[in-house]
Amino acid sequence: MMKVIFLAVLFALCWSSSSCEQDTGYYLAFPRNFHFTQSLKLSISTTESEPVYFFVDTLDGFQFRGIVHDNATVTVELPLSFEVTNSTVRNKGIRITAATTKLTVHGLSHRDRTSGMFAALPCVKQNVNKYVYYGVTYNEPSQLLFVACEDGTQIKVGSEVIHLNEMETYLYTNGSDLTGVRVVSNKPISFFSGQICTNIPVGVGFCDFIVEQLPNTALWGSHFLTASLYGRTAPDIYTVVSCAPSTIVEIHCSNSLLTQVLCVFENNYETFTLSNDTFCTITSNHPVLVVQFASGQEADNVESDPFMMMLQPIEQYENDVAIVVPSNFTVNVVAIYVRPEEFEPEKVSVDGYSQTNVNWTVIPCADGNVCGYVAYVSLTEGQHRLSHQDGQCGMIGASVYGFSYHNGYGYPAVGTVHTLLQGSAVSPRNVKVGVESPTVLTVQWDSLRVDCSEVNGVIVKYKVQYVAQNSDVVHTKDQAARQNVTRPKMSLTGLSPNTNYTIQVAAVNVEGDVGLLSAPLSVQTAQVAVSSPSSRNSEGLTITIGVVFFLVGVLVGASGITAAVIIRQKAKRQESSKEPHIITKPNQVYEMTLIRNPGAAVMEDPVYATVPAC
Repeated sequence: MMKVIFLAVLFALCWSSSSCEQDTGYYLAFPRNFHFTQSLKLSISTTESEPVYFFVDTLDGFQFRGIVHDNATVTVELPLSFEVTNSTVRNKGIRITAATTKLTVHGLSHRDRTSGMFAALPCVKQNVNKYVYYGVTYNEPSQLLFVACEDGTQIKVGSEVIHLNEMETYLYTNGSDLTGVRVVSNKPISFFSGQICTNIPVGVGFCDFIVEQLPNTALWGSHFLTASLYGRTAPDIYTVVSCAPSTIVEIHCSNSLLTQVLCVFENNYETFTLSNDTFCTITSNHPVLVVQFASGQEADNVESDPFMMMLQPIEQYENDVAIVVPSNFTVNVVAIYVRPEEFEPEKVSVDGYSQTNVNWTVIPCADGNVCGYVAYVSLTEGQHRLSHQDGQCGMIGASVYGFSYHNGYGYPAVGTVHTLLQGSAVSPRNVKVGVESPTVLTVQWDSLRVDCSEVNGVIVKYKVQYVAQNSDVVHTKDQAARQNVTRPKMSLTGLSPNTNYTIQVAAVNVEGDVGLLSAPLSVQTAQVAVSSPSSRNSEGLTITIGVVFFLVGVLVGASGITAAVIIRQKAKRQESSKEPHIITKPNQVYEMTLIRNPGAAVMEDPVYATVPAC
C-alpha cells in the first residue's frame, strides 16, 4: 500500500541513501500468452534517410533478410513455436542486427481479446561486472523471461543461478508476484516482465496478457512526466521500483495542491493510484523505474483491457523516433511530452506535421513552475514518426497505446538507449567564464541533452577542470545536473589574482563515465588595485611596496599591540614573517596577512599586491 506523507515529516521516515548500481543488436523473445498466442510479429522501422539492411536469425535456423526505408515498416511473421512456454526449451531467442543505431523494433503477441506489445531495447554492453534488473508485474502469478546477448551468461534470481549462451532463453516463474525481484547477470541480457493473464485492478474483468521489456538500472531515471490514459475514466495505476535505500519519490499533479511523497526502500516498490484526467510530475532522489497500468474494461465500461507500459524518464527522451500502430484496435493514441525549455509546438511533428492545432496541457512542478506539456494525438494503423525539429537537441517523450473490445496494448516510444558507454562524443557547449574578483571566476555552459547527435547518457553532473598558468596542478570541481537548468553556473574561488587559468567542462553520466572536455578557455583573474609605491594603514601598520622589496617587519600598532606581517609569493607559497626586508620579483603577486596579535594568532583578511615591473 502506498505510504503518503508530507514533506515536513519526510526525513523522519527515510535515512541516508546511495546511488543505484550501474552496469549493439537486438535480442528478443516472446513470453507465453493466455491460452497461447495466435500471432507473433516483429515490426522493424528506421528514421534513416537511406535504406537499412537488417538480418533476423535464430538458433533453430529461422532467418529473414530485409530492407527497411524511412516512413515504412517491415513486418516479420514468426512461427508460433517461438513462444516461450517453459524453462526447459531454451532455443527461442531471436536476434536482429543492422549497420545502424537508428533501427526501431517492436514485438507483438496477439490473440483475440488478449494482446501484448513491447518496444525492444538494444542489448547494451557496459564496462561493469554485473547488470541489475527488477521485475514489474501487477499481481500473481507472473513471469520473467531472460534472453542472453553473449555466451557464458550467468543470471542469478534469489538462490537460483541460470547459465545461458547467446540467444538462449529462460522463462522464470514461481507462482508469486515478481515485482521488485532483483535479477543480476554477469553480462547484458534482454529482460521481459509480465503476466499470462491479469485482472487490473484485482477482481475487475477481464484478464489480459501483459508484457514489457525493461532496462537495467543504468537506464533508469529520476524525472518523469505522465498523463491519464486518453478516453478512460477509471483511475490510473502506477508502480515505482527502487534500487537504492530510502529512495524519495515525489508526485505532484495538476488537480492537487499537495505533493504526495513515497519512501521506497531498496529492492522494493510502491503501487499507487491517480485519478483520471490527471497530469503529473514524478521525481526521485535516486533513479527509479516507473510503469503505468491500464485497467480492465469493466472498471469504466470503456472498450479496453489491461496492459503495462514503462514510462520514459525525461533523461531518455528522443529527438526522432519511429513508432508502430498494430491492426485490429479501434482507438490508437500517442501522448507526446515536451520539456518547457523545448516547448515549441510548431517544431514538434507527427509524420512531418507540426502539432500547433492540438490541445497542449501544462504539467506542473511542485514549486508552481511548469515542468512540461502533453498532447494527445490520434493515430492510424501503420508506422508513424515523432520528431522535434530543433536541430538534434530538441527532445520529446511519448507513450503509445490503443484499445479495442476487451483488448489493449501500450509501450514507450524508445529507439535508442543513452548510457555514455564509450564516453560522450559531445562536450558542453557555449562555455563562458566571467571575472568576479581577483580570486573568483564564474563558469557557465549549456546543459547537455541526451542524444544531442551522439549518445551522451543519463547526465548526473558536470566536472569543471582548471589549472593555473605555469602550474602542473589540475583542480576539478563538480556540480550536479539539475532538471530545467539550461545554463548551469559554478564559481571557482580561492584563485590567485592576475593569473591566467585554463578552464574546461565535461559531463559525467550515471556510471561515472566522463565525457569529452570542452575547448580550453584561458581567462586571467583581476589584478589587485594596488599601485607602486603604495601603502595600507591598519592600526598604524604601514606596508610599503617597492620595486624589489617589501619594507615590513615586527611593528607596533597605534594601540600598542605588537603585530607581524606574513608575506607569501602566491605561485610558490614562500612565507616569511621574520625578515624586515623580503626580496621580491617584478610582476609577481604577493599575499600579505596582518597578524594583529602573534600570540593569539588573530589574523586579518589577506591583502594582494603585484610588484611593478622595473
